[in-house]
Amino acid sequence: MKTIKQMPKVRVVAEKLYRVLGAGPICVLTIEEEDKFTATPVAWMMPCSFDPPMVAVAVAPERFFFEIFNSQLKKRGVARWVINVPAPDHLELVMKLGSKSGKVFDKSKLLSLERVEVKTASDNAKFPIISDFPINVAVESKTQNFFKTGDHLIISGSILTGWAERGTLDNVGIVYPDNLKLPHHAGSNKFLISTNLIEA
Repeated sequence: MKTIKQMPKVRVVAEKLYRVLGAGPICVLTIEEEDKFTATPVAWMMPCSFDPPMVAVAVAPERFFFEIFNSQLKKRGVARWVINVPAPDHLELVMKLGSKSGKVFDKSKLLSLERVEVKTASDNAKFPIISDFPINVAVESKTQNFFKTGDHLIISGSILTGWAERGTLDNVGIVYPDNLKLPHHAGSNKFLISTNLIEA
């Protein structure tokens, strides 16, 4: 696997993070509860509220992610998870994460993980971010924040805060494509890479 240089990161306020997520890149969701952890690639995601800043993702209900998600909901009434946005150099890793279940394989062995403390409305919580991915977004979901659509569940959650490599986002949260080329899942093992930012 490639060694990828990690750049310094800066904290990004929630109100600026919906723009990069609205661009629709493939992402990896990380979540943990006690000794359980998983990292789940997802391709279907969108911002769904300006105020408060919220995001929604589609995840298949058989994913191990949901076992941990539901365990958190049952225990404390909220689930906390992270949206990690990769760079093109991470796509081999993203494919590997999607090929095995976190229930039978410890995906943390493949990742550079960092538990970052975030102040929430009720307490201070630690969020597992993939530190060498250029953008990480901390999300909190409540019991009512998901519903079934066909063979997937749509989860929504409030964006609490996030982190981005210095120089990847402008002052309103739009990606600089010269500094970060967002990968978009085209199907199977194929991806499209965004390289230009144009005005209309």
